[in-house]
Amino acid sequence: MKAKIWNQEKKYWAKVEVIKNLTFKSAPGFKFFLHKGYKEPGFVVSEETSGARVGCPRTSKTAAIKSAREKLKSVGLEKLVEAVNIAINSH
Repeated sequence: MKAKIWNQEKKYWAKVEVIKNLTFKSAPGFKFFLHKGYKEPGFVVSEETSGARVGCPRTSKTAAIKSAREKLKSVGLEKLVEAVNIAINSH
């Protein structure tokens, strides 16, 4: 299955192959997916509606998921909502 991510630097949507769909307890109502880094090595977790990635690419799938989980916990739901809205409005 394919999904779209937003390339912030070059300002366009890019299609990537979804490895795994994800949800996190600290981000209720949001959907995420794991994919290979776009034109960079490693694995990344991105948010579905904005196409924004959660953190930097990691060398393994497990490390990418763990990193995203920790980042979402530390940021909190309110900041996540704000970040997703900013990302959507910047497209």
